[in-house]
Amino acid sequence: MTLAFLQLDETGVYVTGAGYAPALGENMVAAPEGRDPSEFLRHYYLDGFLVPRPQPPLPVRIPGGWQVGGCPLGTGIAVYDVTGGEILDYFTASSGGQDYEFALPDAGTYRLEIDAPDPFTDVKLTIEVP
Repeated sequence: MTLAFLQLDETGVYVTGAGYAPALGENMVAAPEGRDPSEFLRHYYLDGFLVPRPQPPLPVRIPGGWQVGGCPLGTGIAVYDVTGGEILDYFTASSGGQDYEFALPDAGTYRLEIDAPDPFTDVKLTIEVP
């Protein structure tokens, strides 16, 4: 018989893996019964309950460009020009709630990577500028 499990990080808070095994090993807990364990890869334990990790703020269009508003302290944001193969900008929030604004003036494909501190998930997205 195999058990559905969730692999936790060293703190026992964040789910870092999921699958099936004949027995639970170190830093493993049983997945909720009757559910596919992979459903919980973006979850963590909060006050003893398994809950989805929040997403960091996402970019929104503003006049003249884009804004990622209300970034948690320590959030890193990288803007890549995929077409040109270069990093255009890197921002690190030095205080909580900080806004980051950027422009993509040329037509092309851009990748935005938002690396927020725990418990937030990381986000990678593509922006096409016609």
